[in-house]
Amino acid sequence: MDNNYIEINKDAYNNLAKEYDERNYAVQDNFYNDIMFKDLKFKKGAKILEIGPGRGARLKNFCDYDLDVTAIELSEEMSKLCSKRAPKAKIINKNVFECDFDSPFDFIYMEAVIHNFPIEEAKKLLSLIHKWLKEDGILICTTTVDKIDFEGYEEKKDYKSNIKRFRHHYTEDAFEELFKKQNFKVLDKKYKEEIDDTRNKLWQILYVGK
Repeated sequence: MDNNYIEINKDAYNNLAKEYDERNYAVQDNFYNDIMFKDLKFKKGAKILEIGPGRGARLKNFCDYDLDVTAIELSEEMSKLCSKRAPKAKIINKNVFECDFDSPFDFIYMEAVIHNFPIEEAKKLLSLIHKWLKEDGILICTTTVDKIDFEGYEEKKDYKSNIKRFRHHYTEDAFEELFKKQNFKVLDKKYKEEIDDTRNKLWQILYVGK
């Protein structure tokens, strides 16, 4: 596949930024703060990289934990939201494939991002992440649980704008296999239900290491 998906996705999230900013995510935010992050036992000053932070909610959480926070965000408008919510974080407004780091990270975090890449591009991304992660570091990655594995362009139906972007849908087995084939070990797995007036999703959250 060519790289048109990158520009299409960037335009989509630029156009959706205002809606993301105004939506109420209280239940989702509480899950990550009350369950997920406490399990990770963050230490002050630990280095964390978030890829695709969107509106910056999790970046704010990481800064509240006194972590050394870096983020890569493709969308210019989402980057502005990140800077507003998490002014202490270093925001890199670039294509992730154009980035590199000399010093590895204790944690790398991708929430609802890996599925924005075609499968072959996702493999390339995980190869980069493998290089950027410390030997004892942890990668946390989330996507929805789907009954069949497929990919293509589709509308974001749970948003009013009906904007198309690239999306890969993973079954549980396919999602775990993606990481194993890129030399990661699955350390743990959690699930999160997201059910409201517009969404009916089950999220799978993988904790993986080298």
